[in-house]
Amino acid sequence: MTTQKSNAIPVYFQAITAFITCALLIFLTKNFMDKFCPPDKKPQLKEIDFNQVKPDHLIKTGMHIDDFTEFDPINNKLTFTGMIWFKFDPKVVSSQNIDAFSFALGKIEEKHIISKTEQDGLVTAVYKVTASFR
Repeated sequence: MTTQKSNAIPVYFQAITAFITCALLIFLTKNFMDKFCPPDKKPQLKEIDFNQVKPDHLIKTGMHIDDFTEFDPINNKLTFTGMIWFKFDPKVVSSQNIDAFSFALGKIEEKHIISKTEQDGLVTAVYKVTASFR
């Protein structure tokens, strides 16, 4: 009987090679990920003590983005269309104040009210907006 020599690569060599390959891939991609640094300053966050705010003075709000008509994260340009809604107590907050909403760092290109309904003493106002941030 003759014994044939196996040409199989040993398992420990495969494991070491796979480890080295993964380490190199992580090292190479980590450098690219660390280079991305947005030029914006971090926002200043303020804490709200909800124990001091009366529940009827709170304005609930939400936003649904339908489409990004322009999205350029490299140059910090963003334009979207969507809906914004506000739920508020009309005895405490006037509709004119709600209608005068704006974005702190953006410009509202187009705004019109879609609906305004009242339920349980609260008014829900829904707006269709197109806004841009630069």
